[in-house]
Amino acid sequence: MRNRRLALAAALLLAITSADGAALAVSGADFSSEEVAEAVFDEVENEGLDNQDEVQEQVQTPEMDQVEDQSSEDSFSDASGMEAAAEWQNEEAATADEALVFSDGEDTGITYTLSDDGKLVISGTGSIADDAFAGNTKITSVVISEGVTGIGSGAFTGCTNLTSVTIPEGVTTIDGMTFGNCTSLTSVTIPGTVTSIEVQAFWNCSSLTSITIPASVTSIGSGVFQGCTSLTSVKLSEGLTRIGDQTFGRCNALETIEIPASLTSIGNDAFKKCAKLRSIRCYANSSTWQPRYICDSNTTVYYSYNPNHTHSYKSHVIKMSGCTYSGSEEEICEFCGDYYTKETPALGHDWNRGETTEDASCESDGEKTYTCRRCGDKKKETIPATGHSWVRSWHEDATCTDDGVDEYTCRYCDTEKRTTIKATGHKFSAWAVTQEATVDEEEVQTRTCSACGEQETKITRDRLQPTMKLNQSSIVLKTGQKTKCLKVTGLAKGDFISTWSTDNWSIADVSVSSDGTCNITAGKTTGKTRIHIYLNSGYEKSVTVKVQKTAVKTTKIKGVPKTLKLKKNQKYSLKPVLKPVTSKEKITYKSSSSKVVKVDSKGRITAKKKGTAVITVKAGKKTVKCKVTVK
Repeated sequence: MRNRRLALAAALLLAITSADGAALAVSGADFSSEEVAEAVFDEVENEGLDNQDEVQEQVQTPEMDQVEDQSSEDSFSDASGMEAAAEWQNEEAATADEALVFSDGEDTGITYTLSDDGKLVISGTGSIADDAFAGNTKITSVVISEGVTGIGSGAFTGCTNLTSVTIPEGVTTIDGMTFGNCTSLTSVTIPGTVTSIEVQAFWNCSSLTSITIPASVTSIGSGVFQGCTSLTSVKLSEGLTRIGDQTFGRCNALETIEIPASLTSIGNDAFKKCAKLRSIRCYANSSTWQPRYICDSNTTVYYSYNPNHTHSYKSHVIKMSGCTYSGSEEEICEFCGDYYTKETPALGHDWNRGETTEDASCESDGEKTYTCRRCGDKKKETIPATGHSWVRSWHEDATCTDDGVDEYTCRYCDTEKRTTIKATGHKFSAWAVTQEATVDEEEVQTRTCSACGEQETKITRDRLQPTMKLNQSSIVLKTGQKTKCLKVTGLAKGDFISTWSTDNWSIADVSVSSDGTCNITAGKTTGKTRIHIYLNSGYEKSVTVKVQKTAVKTTKIKGVPKTLKLKKNQKYSLKPVLKPVTSKEKITYKSSSSKVVKVDSKGRITAKKKGTAVITVKAGKKTVKCKVTVK
């Protein structure tokens, strides 16, 4: 892994060297070419830089102290890690019903167990190898037992389905890139024995929402939580002395963080591009670092922070109120940066007394205009027209289907108007269903007018939804075996089966008899396939068919009552049902007392005399019993 990263980084360095071929220098420290390449790769991978200028800017960012001391810890590939990774690949062929148990390829005393549900349990003594589980997407949770004292670099990097990790007491260091790019990780427990968390240990854990750093931790390396975009809660305990470069870079959900007084060293850009970070609360009474080098300009650092202080809020206008719109103010505590937003109401218009701009007439409204003394907006008010004095001059009655008319003339201005008299309307009968709903047709109802015979129709129900019920969800067959056990029922009205098909005819074929019975025939090839049933409506369901070389064995016998009460000479027929239904094992019946209860080979019971007997029903290795009491 490291060689691949360095090769890519080297290619990037060639693209950003100066015109005369001289390599770029990283400001603030002297690094090996390998370390510079590593830094370039991380920046490109984390920031998604698009051009040479951005890459160069990132390379020139000052690095944290002790980078050279950690260079060996940043190596994410070694011989033991390669062997461990090879073991993971080999175990993929293992049976799904069995847990994976193996060592790391060296006699370290460490054992790994991966269960079917993705839980990885690590036990034994010693250290987990570098890159031991890198890129393993089967792992969903990790429990490390006590006795394990070390976790190798990149041990779980790229385990994108890992959600939770429990680290035991005794582990002192979380090594470089240990959980890097574990994008589903939401929970991790860090014990009180850990003293340092190394470079990019939790890089790009984008689902991690909270983290508690115990008091035992004195150092957090560069980029440890970089790209943890869901991180909202961080607890840093007293005793922590150092945070590396870009430790919390791009933690976009983080709004506030408290820094203990013990912290004396914070790397450059420790909180870079934390879009929502408003306040850093520092318990120390003075600064030994420059805020502009650790966070963006929208973040305020509060020194001598006292968690028991009384808030002292000061208002900051965000938006001034206007006549028609509200404004807003932000109240910010000057000691800690706590804030809340409040709305300032709109001022409202200050209208003058208004001016008549158009007089009202008999037919037309007038108009009055008002002007706001504050903003100059205007509003208009209608002065109602005086109105006509109407006299009806002509009339026509309404009919069943046609409107009538009233005609009026104004006695003052001779203006005429007509008003409509609504038609009396049809006298319709009650709605009656004339077409029932099917999967192809809607339900239609019709009504008829008793006066003129006119009809109206309406759709009162949508087409029926396709439905289908299968009596079997899965079928097991022996090679060459045939069955008619699959039954299809519950079709919606108007629907029917149009097609049967199989995904793999060499495993199982399907045909339909003239009476509509489904015939499934197992082929010579073992395995699983699916039988599909398609309805004319387009609805489809499928059944899984498993074909095996051995005869289908009975797993359960159903349909046999546990107790029966019969009168003398009374008869009763047992009707056992085998599961799976394709089992061909013979059903046998046996009475514990033939003098009391007799049973034949077809399960027909005859009560002979008073007493109690037990009928044993057997198919293969499965048996059920029925206690029969004869009165």
